[in-house]
Amino acid sequence: MTICTDAFEQMATLDKRVLGQADLAVAIIEHPLVYRTSDEIEQLADSVMPVLDQLFRGVAP
Repeated sequence: MTICTDAFEQMATLDKRVLGQADLAVAIIEHPLVYRTSDEIEQLADSVMPVLDQLFRGVAP
């Protein structure tokens, strides 16, 4: 599994295929991260946790 921001979603999709890992799960979060406060990053992490939980269990979100 990998996590990337929406700005890199297309690149992640292409990289998965090129690397022969088309089934690799990718969780997408909002871009950019650099200007966010610690509290905003924590909220973002909390919001993606249900998706990560499903991906780890092999359930499509």
